[in-house]
Amino acid sequence: MTERDTFTDAMHDYYTRSKIKAARDIEEGEELCITYIPLTKPREYRQKALREKYSFICDCKCCCPSTLDKTEAEVVEASDARRKQLDEMSDIKMTELPPDRLVEFYNLGVSLLADEDLNDPLLASQFWQGGFIGRMKTGQKKPLARKASKKAMVLPDEPIEWLRKALLYADVCWGPHVRATQELRDYLSKMESA
Repeated sequence: MTERDTFTDAMHDYYTRSKIKAARDIEEGEELCITYIPLTKPREYRQKALREKYSFICDCKCCCPSTLDKTEAEVVEASDARRKQLDEMSDIKMTELPPDRLVEFYNLGVSLLADEDLNDPLLASQFWQGGFIGRMKTGQKKPLARKASKKAMVLPDEPIEWLRKALLYADVCWGPHVRATQELRDYLSKMESA
């Protein structure tokens, strides 16, 4: 069963829209959620858009955060700031960044997705693939240090691990037969056989 939601566990198949593809492992009987609007928009924007366009108020964990040590307003404000940063980052093309900033930029993107617990396959694919390319261009293997967040996100050292993650999300977004996904898979095969 799928629910309308701004938190996403799955997404519609890119071509048929009749299939749901999981963006993570799903437990038997677990409810799946799909998103109707961009997850990188602030809570107020998401709630208003859902109310006006789809006539419902979302009560997912992204729209109704709960915490023991902060007020809801502080949690929402911090979440909105991270989502705004993700939204801005999603518009930046890799070619606009100097090579020495690629790794740092995509480390931050992956980390922000983890901090927000966003399972957005499209953004995740973009950030993991960018991190891989940045590591290949610069030869950098160690992840940059980042401040502690509410989620412990361990970023892989090896470029091939970034490529594997990018391929995983590309499969969910576009499927295995799309040229971009096939190119990632071919590149991974070459790296693994080298």
